[in-house]
Amino acid sequence: MIRYRVAGLILILALVLTIPTVAQEPGEGGAIIWPNLGDDIATLNPLVASDGPSHDIIALIYPDFLGKDVNTKAYTPGDKGSLATAWTSSDDGLIYTFTLRDDWAWSDGTPITSADIQYAWDAISSGEVEFPYMGSVGSIASVETPDPQTVVVTFAEADCQALDNADLLFPVPAHVYMEEFGTDYAAMNEAAEFNLSPQVTAGLFTFRNFRPGEQVTLLADQNYPDS
Repeated sequence: MIRYRVAGLILILALVLTIPTVAQEPGEGGAIIWPNLGDDIATLNPLVASDGPSHDIIALIYPDFLGKDVNTKAYTPGDKGSLATAWTSSDDGLIYTFTLRDDWAWSDGTPITSADIQYAWDAISSGEVEFPYMGSVGSIASVETPDPQTVVVTFAEADCQALDNADLLFPVPAHVYMEEFGTDYAAMNEAAEFNLSPQVTAGLFTFRNFRPGEQVTLLADQNYPDS
């Protein structure tokens, strides 16, 4: 589904090679400028983003749930930049059990766990969030997280697109979202300041600032585990 991971990485690498460093800070390296090549980003909240410019940046500052082989495009356990290291499915194809890595933390040092996917599902399934891929995740009957490294996704019926749909469970920092919104999931639809200035992320880059009509500035994430 729409994650823009590969396209985003190709473009950002091109920018790194062609755009000079605009800032240098100890321990951070240079700031990377992502220019506005058309439309501004609309949001950097993965649970409400639907436009290409927003997903381009989201793909660089948030982890994937599942990874894909860059050559075959097949879902690949343990792929760089993704959380799931392995998964199994029940004989009837209804239940997928995913094992998450335990060596990755959000930029504030909080470990990334199954709770971050559980919060995303709870928000999506509430129907209160303006999640743009509701039609796809509608095949998911439930999401359970029995421990920090396990996510169990149960589908209403066997579906050849099960992994595509599970990959739409975008992980978000549950501890931050819970503090900001709690279970008032509808509030994030209009939380422009929060959505356009994420302070806790986990990806190749961290967010620095957004200048409407001009650019998004990112910094290399020095704690990214797959460098």
